[in-house]
Amino acid sequence: MKSYLCVFPAFFLCVMLQAQSATKSEAEPIFKVIDQMPMFPGCDSLEDLTERKKCSDRLMLEYIYKNINYPLKARKKNIQGMVFVTFVIEPDGTLSNEAIMRDIGGGCGDATLEVIDKMRKEQIRWHPGIQKGEPVRVQYNLPVRFKLK
Repeated sequence: MKSYLCVFPAFFLCVMLQAQSATKSEAEPIFKVIDQMPMFPGCDSLEDLTERKKCSDRLMLEYIYKNINYPLKARKKNIQGMVFVTFVIEPDGTLSNEAIMRDIGGGCGDATLEVIDKMRKEQIRWHPGIQKGEPVRVQYNLPVRFKLK
């Protein structure tokens, strides 16, 4: 994004120019409910959409629980519960805009975001959501349970 030096009389023009320079992806709407929700990769060989979705959900959970670290602070304080994070799956399958929606403390929310960030760093590309036959940006809300044994 370009930067602009703005003085008051031209400020509104500068703001308009900055808004117009946003990337195409950022300007596209973010859907929450669509025809076909995004899926974690790895189940492409399955023809049945229901089975592919089950497989995708299973692989995603395996990835998350394999890569997440239960924070020491949370373990010491016996913190357990559900963290909710949200992120956007872009039309090209990449992830963006991750944020904690609900945290239980002790670093659990940050640990969950680290796993989402790891997906991006490893360039894991999801199968994008489809609306009217076209890939679209989709907000994905993910609950992650932290439970001590």
